[in-house]
Amino acid sequence: MLTEIALIILVASADAHVSMVYTDGQIGPIRNAQAADGNGRASVNSPCGGAREFGANGVGQAQDGDTVTLDMRYAAGHNGAFRMAFACGGGDGSALEAADATLTVADNACTVTGAAGGYGDGQAGGAEAQGQNSMSITCTLPLQNNAAPTDCTVGILDQRDWGGCVDISLNSAAAALPPAPPPTPWVSSAGQYYLKAENMVDTSKGTVDGLGTFTCCPLSAGSLTIPDYATNAPSIQATWEGAAASDCPATTPDPTQPPPPNTGSESVTLPITMAVSGGGNKYTGTTTMAGQPFEVIVSSGSLSWSNTGGDQPIICDGTSALGLTPGTGGGGNPSTGGSSQTTGDAGGGNGMYIAVGFVLLVVVVGGYFYYKKQNDAKPLPPPSTTGGMYPAAGGAPPPGGAPPPPAAALPAGWTEMADPTSGAKYYYNQTTGETTWSKPNFV
Repeated sequence: MLTEIALIILVASADAHVSMVYTDGQIGPIRNAQAADGNGRASVNSPCGGAREFGANGVGQAQDGDTVTLDMRYAAGHNGAFRMAFACGGGDGSALEAADATLTVADNACTVTGAAGGYGDGQAGGAEAQGQNSMSITCTLPLQNNAAPTDCTVGILDQRDWGGCVDISLNSAAAALPPAPPPTPWVSSAGQYYLKAENMVDTSKGTVDGLGTFTCCPLSAGSLTIPDYATNAPSIQATWEGAAASDCPATTPDPTQPPPPNTGSESVTLPITMAVSGGGNKYTGTTTMAGQPFEVIVSSGSLSWSNTGGDQPIICDGTSALGLTPGTGGGGNPSTGGSSQTTGDAGGGNGMYIAVGFVLLVVVVGGYFYYKKQNDAKPLPPPSTTGGMYPAAGGAPPPGGAPPPPAAALPAGWTEMADPTSGAKYYYNQTTGETTWSKPNFV
């Protein structure tokens, strides 16, 4: 348990340089995104962006030999090459780093749009990024000739094996895909999204030998407010209210010169128009902060903002969600920034977050053992009246109460299914082809 909590803390504090971009209709959700239809968080942490558990954000569906398209882009001020990779067996995504996991033009008919050249022209067999533009790569998956559904992962990685990935259940080429779930239920994103320093995503250059440490500053106070809106409204008018950042780079950092001092402050109070996309739960808009362009996305109560320009960032990327308490305005600029371009390791900028994470670790672990001790101290249930120490399954109820009634069976023709994206249960009528989120009743 200690190891799992420590891993969560380290993943949450990782700096960031590359992110996968969700496109409507793709084969599954991005593993390190906040929502099923959200963009991946920018990261320099492993092929799956720091999310190491298969299916952490849901599992999509594909068939053996399918042709797949995925998008990726660099954070502000970075460059390099991307390649698509594919591996089966589940796992933390590290299998995507293997040389034989890379998909190629010759074997997989890979193509690319939005790149500076063709697929295969860049480092590690990838395609060279063109600034911070989204790069779209299409490849045909290598045949696995599997008879049963198999856990597989498709990713896009750069030359340092940083990237994002999508987890899928790969079905046999001869098998029919499971029936699609009903349209995802509409979820309003109306409300107030408070901005907190600990939710920043650092996309700065980090420590560069001979120059110094480049940093960005987190939005640590204020909020983004989204008013009530109608289902599937074509657009919504959100408002940045008192959004503020302190200890910011005084000017736009030049990556070839020593970084400017962190003496600046920024504030954002302006409206932003966000347009609907996908199934109606996702809205996307653009705004300018500290003179730099940002993409802002809200989906089912989760908010993210990402710098889409080519300069080193002044304000960091970040996330928020409904239900957070207001930020205090503290935190300011981390002492060190992203990762070193010369080593490719996640760099500084995390001291404050690791300290906070350690305190959180102590609290969580202490709470766990306290709860366990209290539970262990509870008396065992009384002996069964039917003999033996405890009631057998399906036997007489324990003294003082009746057992819960058994779950009602489904009407003829209906089957319970799981949405591969969200994991939510839905119901499928094998006779009529109907699907519904509501449990069918007997007539």
